[in-house]
Amino acid sequence: MAVQPPPRRDFRPILRADLATYGPTRGKSTTRSRGAGGNDPDARGLQLLGVSRGPDYQKLESAIADELNTQYQPLARQVSSVECPRPDKPPKAGDTLTCVADLDGGDVRVVATFTDDDNNVDYRTIDTVYDLTDTEAGLAEQISARYGFDVTVECGDGLKIVESGRTFECSATDPGGATRAVQVTAGEAGEKDTWKILE
Repeated sequence: MAVQPPPRRDFRPILRADLATYGPTRGKSTTRSRGAGGNDPDARGLQLLGVSRGPDYQKLESAIADELNTQYQPLARQVSSVECPRPDKPPKAGDTLTCVADLDGGDVRVVATFTDDDNNVDYRTIDTVYDLTDTEAGLAEQISARYGFDVTVECGDGLKIVESGRTFECSATDPGGATRAVQVTAGEAGEKDTWKILE
């Protein structure tokens, strides 16, 4: 009769899993106004028509703030301001500008793209917002399930704003007290976040 080795109680090298439970803290729009141009499902459409037939930047800033405040409701925080640059020349179809929303003292960037010459705009965030307390709990659950033993995870306090495609690190500790870095990658639009244990 073959004897099964005891289960490992330490970290094995590089594993990945999705962080699908972090949806409420995501900074990406998930809907688009009817008739808005573009094929990006993470874009919001808006027509900006100012008094002088130029773009109404205040309307854009207000729409971005409203959308982000809706998305960040589970965080119990609101965007305090949104600032978009005002180019000297009238924008043309395809022109973009990067607006910045202040969320709890951190910058969330929003790219607005003019979809035509009539000041119609699609916008989308390029940053992901993490509530680090929720991130710790989600990672601890997923890593524990993957490895078969309980781990504790430390990521810090408050919110962390990460550009899509970029990484940040937390630390995970196994029952024996060994600690490893956990690298979290913010997913691009339409992709899930991932994590891996670093050696």
